[in-house]
Amino acid sequence: MKQMVYQDYTICFDPELPTPFTVSNEAITLRSTSDLNMVIIAYVIAQSVALDVYEQKLADYSERSRTLIEDSDSYSLYKQTRLARFSKQLVLIRHDLLIDLYLLDKPNILWDNADAEALYNSLATALELSDRFDVVSYKLGSIKDDIIMVMDITNHKHSSFLEWIIIVLIAVESLWG
Repeated sequence: MKQMVYQDYTICFDPELPTPFTVSNEAITLRSTSDLNMVIIAYVIAQSVALDVYEQKLADYSERSRTLIEDSDSYSLYKQTRLARFSKQLVLIRHDLLIDLYLLDKPNILWDNADAEALYNSLATALELSDRFDVVSYKLGSIKDDIIMVMDITNHKHSSFLEWIIIVLIAVESLWG
């Protein structure tokens, strides 16, 4: 069963607010309602929720990579296949992270509106989107590095196994030849 991920963020309206908005850890206060502000708030919170989803996925993948590392003592074709599948899944997560979250791109709607961009930047800072993205990227990179190392070890074991087969075949050929 998948766990639902959500974030609650209170939005208040205060027509006497001296600035167009204020952002705190508890609430967003807007001087006036506007569809643009609601879209920006929804967009940033959606990015934050998506980051939560990827943080949870990477926690699971970290556990799975640990198991693969612990099982890397012996060689088998099955383990090599599992490593290849796991590597593919990591690449797809990195792809999805960059393509789906758009954390590296601001929405086009911000280009012409300084207040909207300020709201976006304030919310992104309050929700620590950039820092959290960096942590997720670092975790993904660490898991990838671990799996590359295990794949290198596995490939070395496979090569050694093939070398021994060749040595045995040459020895058998020498004895019967």
